Amino acid sequence: MRLVALTVQRGGERIEWTAVERKAGDRLVEDIVAVFAVTEDGDVVCTELLRPPLVRDVSINRSDQVRTLELPAGLCDMDSETLKSAARRELREETGYEAAEFIRIPVAPESAGMARTRVYLLLASGCRKVCEPDLEKAERVMQLQTVLLPLDRLPEALARYRLEHGTIIDHKIAAGAFWWKHYQERPRTA
Repeated sequence: MRLVALTVQRGGERIEWTAVERKAGDRLVEDIVAVFAVTEDGDVVCTELLRPPLVRDVSINRSDQVRTLELPAGLCDMDSETLKSAARRELREETGYEAAEFIRIPVAPESAGMARTRVYLLLASGCRKVCEPDLEKAERVMQLQTVLLPLDRLPEALARYRLEHGTIIDHKIAAGAFWWKHYQERPRTA
């Protein structure tokens, strides 16, 4: 992770801006895939895990208390894999699910005012469990778990999950639900 100083000039005015660049090893992280996966039974496949950066007071050393509910997601190296292959890999590694079909929706910034990273959200339909997750070391340490929530009652299920488990809900879940509904309501062409 490093800070990058940017200069923005418009209409004769100039401002300085500080952004963040993420690195994975020696590689600059610019692209992330997130998967809004829906099972054949109509459940949304989510992951719950520890997120130490969200601990505000690190002196209390209670990162086990800061968990998030998210979509399966990870880095995409656009030089060596497609968005679809990265989405397929992340879904299988983190949850053990595979999808019958993927639909890419418009790209969004990870954090528009701070990071240069783009998030590509893919809708995945016809998902079914095919194996146990193959978690990387970081995912094991962060205690990643698969969580299924009913798509037809997703807002209520998210609210209940938040109350019962005390997790922070990632907004990409709501974005995925929005785009899922949009694509379900779209007229089919012959």
